[in-house]
Amino acid sequence: MFKSTSEQTIKELNINRLKDQERSRRGKMEDRSALLSGDFEHLISKTLQKQFSDPRHVQILTDVSCNVFKRVIEEVFKHPGVEKREFQNKAGEADPTFEQLKEDMSLDVWMQEIFKFMGAYNDCLVQILSTEQGESPYVRIFSPDEVTVMTHPMDPTHMIAVSYDIEDELTGDEASIVWTESEHYIQTKSGQMRPVAGSDDTINPYGFIPFVPVHGGIRSDCFWDCSTREDLVDFTLKYGASWSGLNHNRFMQSFKQPVLVDAYPGQRPPGRLGPDEMIVLEKSANGDASGRIEAIDLQIDIMPQVEGLQAQLGQKTSEYGLSADAFLRRSAAPQSGFSRALERKALTDRKETGYSFLVEAEYDVCDMLRAMWNFSNPGQLIPWESEFHIELAEEGTELSPIEEQEIRLKRLDVLEREIALGIRSKAGALAELENITIEEAQLRIDEIDAAAIAKAPPVQAPVDNNPFSGLMNEVTAKTNMKSDME
Repeated sequence: MFKSTSEQTIKELNINRLKDQERSRRGKMEDRSALLSGDFEHLISKTLQKQFSDPRHVQILTDVSCNVFKRVIEEVFKHPGVEKREFQNKAGEADPTFEQLKEDMSLDVWMQEIFKFMGAYNDCLVQILSTEQGESPYVRIFSPDEVTVMTHPMDPTHMIAVSYDIEDELTGDEASIVWTESEHYIQTKSGQMRPVAGSDDTINPYGFIPFVPVHGGIRSDCFWDCSTREDLVDFTLKYGASWSGLNHNRFMQSFKQPVLVDAYPGQRPPGRLGPDEMIVLEKSANGDASGRIEAIDLQIDIMPQVEGLQAQLGQKTSEYGLSADAFLRRSAAPQSGFSRALERKALTDRKETGYSFLVEAEYDVCDMLRAMWNFSNPGQLIPWESEFHIELAEEGTELSPIEEQEIRLKRLDVLEREIALGIRSKAGALAELENITIEEAQLRIDEIDAAAIAKAPPVQAPVDNNPFSGLMNEVTAKTNMKSDME
């Protein structure tokens, strides 16, 4: 009896511990959802309560104007776009059914949202369900605060059940939708199970859980990551709270305070102050004037505090490869393309780290889309043997026309020196410069030589066989034209 009671107690303690962990995890992710949506004034108020013994007056001027978390996520986790996203047969041909499907369902938009969720929450679940024949599958992205995942006791990365809350359409109470590999049902508030609407039983028709787990990092001993970028959440809230306190100081200490000095006890201060309100100094019982009015200067210099906050913002945003200028709307001289590329190197490196997990998510999501399409369209299958291929678009640096001309001039000069030294052929140099094959470059050189010979005068004259001369003249003419215009 003692043993069974002890085991039951331990089991209940473990259940309560898991419930507390799940409640804490969801609470953290709810904060991120509030920041991502922009509705986070209550989070700033909670932060102010930790900083002030009586935050009521400060909370009146709560500042939510700079949502650092949202700006960083939207910039760092912006989908680069794709050059190719297709299922290919053995001949390398794209499957036309999937090509039409991804256009009909705007797959680019869905993948952008999934990538943003990956950055904001570190993880998310993508539910994909079959629909009517010929229609695109149903897709919903769950943030971690909206869903509970039960994992295998021996493998915390493997889902064995997924549940999320709904409103019970029969009673109006809170209920849960539950998915396992074999079952799919509604669990009521009282714990009863019943089939979902439109189903006669609690059997999962797919035989697998129709959710794609998307992770923004390696998961070896856990399913959810609640720690990564928690520093960014904390900074955003403290930064907003600091500006709220500064707004309060500016409001309360940006004026001069009138004061009655040496007033006798019967003297009453005016009900309100203003240019339309007269201050009357009453006389005492023996006829003496009652006190005098002075002003206390309460104005403070807030610029050191402002500069301190801006320095903190710059330090934090630089960790993510961003400049504080974009947040502070500072005006600066236009930068060259090279300067922009150098400044964005840290950002580019951080983006590329996330791209590897984005590609993995693309594979998993598209594979689930194929499964759900084939489930409801057996007569128009996306072949199971076809392989998925994806190529992300490269993020280039935009150069101005002047910069492009300068680069071309420098490259022409280098190529001509290499040709003169004999370390590069004319055809090889022209192929690199014009982005064509060597064979095409040689044909063009032959045409130039033939045209030069045909136009040559009877008297023997040196023939310019340099295929770059025309290009150099063109560039030089454009450069001179630019100088004349300036």
